[in-house]
Amino acid sequence: MGYLDYVKHGRKLFVKRGQLPVYLVYFITDACNAKCKHCLLADGAHPGWEEPSMTYRKQELSLEEIDKVSASMGKGSLMFLLPTGGEPFLRKDIGEIIKI
Repeated sequence: MGYLDYVKHGRKLFVKRGQLPVYLVYFITDACNAKCKHCLLADGAHPGWEEPSMTYRKQELSLEEIDKVSASMGKGSLMFLLPTGGEPFLRKDIGEIIKI
């Protein structure tokens, strides 16, 4: 099954389930241990970078915020969950986030 098949299947579920979301992208953190040239986090243009010293302050969703967003999606509607942001595996509570 390719990506387009998933999209078509997800669209059918979306309509059948009363317009509830089936795909959720969580920007759970902007912490990252890579310096990718194409990434907004690496070039200093991200809101987490403060002028003039360019020190970085990490911004993350709390477990409570993640739980609140998840609850608002409708029980059992999500087929696809993508935790992203910076590098989600840098969070020590990634297992708890996935369980939510």
